[in-house]
Amino acid sequence: MKSYFTSVLNLFSTRELAAIILIITLLIIVAFSVAKDKEIKNSLNNCLRCLFQPIFIKIFLALTAFFILVSVAFSSFLSNHNLWHFSFIKDYIIWFLFTGLCFSLKGINNNDYFNNIPLTVFDNFSLTSIVIFVLNDYPFSLWSELLIFTGLFILAIINFYSMQYDVFKGLKIFTDKLFRFFGFLFFLFFIYLSIVHYKDLFASKSLIEFFIPCFYTISFILPAFAIKLYAVYENASVSFSNLVPDPKIKKILERRLFIFCNINFKKIEEVVFFSHFIREPFISVDDIDTFFKKYKQKQKEGEIIPFNLESEGFNPKEAMSYLIEHSLKTGAYEMLLDGPSGVFFAIGHLDLNLNHLDYTLEGDNQSVKRLHLYFLDLGQNGQSKANYNYFVQCARTLYTNALKAELSIDILSLLENLYLMKNTSKVFDIDSYKILIEKEKYPKGAGYNFIIQVKTYKSDYEDNL
Repeated sequence: MKSYFTSVLNLFSTRELAAIILIITLLIIVAFSVAKDKEIKNSLNNCLRCLFQPIFIKIFLALTAFFILVSVAFSSFLSNHNLWHFSFIKDYIIWFLFTGLCFSLKGINNNDYFNNIPLTVFDNFSLTSIVIFVLNDYPFSLWSELLIFTGLFILAIINFYSMQYDVFKGLKIFTDKLFRFFGFLFFLFFIYLSIVHYKDLFASKSLIEFFIPCFYTISFILPAFAIKLYAVYENASVSFSNLVPDPKIKKILERRLFIFCNINFKKIEEVVFFSHFIREPFISVDDIDTFFKKYKQKQKEGEIIPFNLESEGFNPKEAMSYLIEHSLKTGAYEMLLDGPSGVFFAIGHLDLNLNHLDYTLEGDNQSVKRLHLYFLDLGQNGQSKANYNYFVQCARTLYTNALKAELSIDILSLLENLYLMKNTSKVFDIDSYKILIEKEKYPKGAGYNFIIQVKTYKSDYEDNL
């Protein structure tokens, strides 16, 4: 028994053992914290209940089965060429648990994810991947690894905490420099190892270990795409529920949707959105035929509105061109949300790189009456000022393209200096419009509003100027 335990431990390097010890320690600390805090305990229980929903269990079992099948096939191939080694099993499992599951599920809410898969594959051959691979092959002693892991972990916590408050900006800069310094030291150590152990690094076992992540990344493209497709069809099924009272008609509609769209998930999302755009119920099979005929006709006319899930209904890239082309005079985004007759209300992102740069458009069937640009700055990426400057740039561009005029000096000056001010709110009258510029200070950041609204318009969804 002791020899078996020792042989299992020998599969792991001292660096991997140090990581396991640190993770177990953190889990014990978290467990004690959860036991003392009922609110955290309830939140964790709810999270675990969601993870153990039948749908997630089915997906996990399917991915596990696919992983085992691919691993057996890959191992058989290596074994036939006398290249297989028992330690590869550890590499398989680590990739699946820490990369494969995330890789397979990440595309569910990201339509551009599959366009970037070639980059994901080639990332396995990046300089960073090569450096990490070489360093992992030559770990230090267990105590040294524990010391390094603990030190870097504490430094990471300090760096993250200092990022949340402007008063610790100097500490954030200092910890960033420390990370760069340690990175430089590790890179020098990588060069040393590459020179001293170049023969071992180019041995067949090392090369296979290096190519394992790339092989599995390519292999898991298919299940990742299948999960994305399944999620899109499930979302379509839920979306059609309110429009199809008869379960039999709903099944026919779902079959027709699959025949019509096949594996084109972007097309599925467009069809679902179009069904909500025209808001006509499906009572009979004839209604289904009529719906697809209308969709095809509108598609030929170029009137299908670009759509994806990330922007909650509207393609974020279309928001700018929408204002440029229509100058606040269109009903293209009609009836996204239920409201009084003729009212439309659009919401979405202006930039996917910023988590909290949103817009709303509101009006009637003839024109947009209210444009609200909102930026929530939580300082999460240490780029508060740069992100705010981008918000100002968006506000200027939107105003110029919407009203065909430049912002006045006093409005522009307030916008550019709002970042340095405390709570501020000011309304400007310009012809038939009102402009509100506002800052709300929070303990860990600030919220900024830039609103253009027709004077005679009264909003049904937001506070009126």
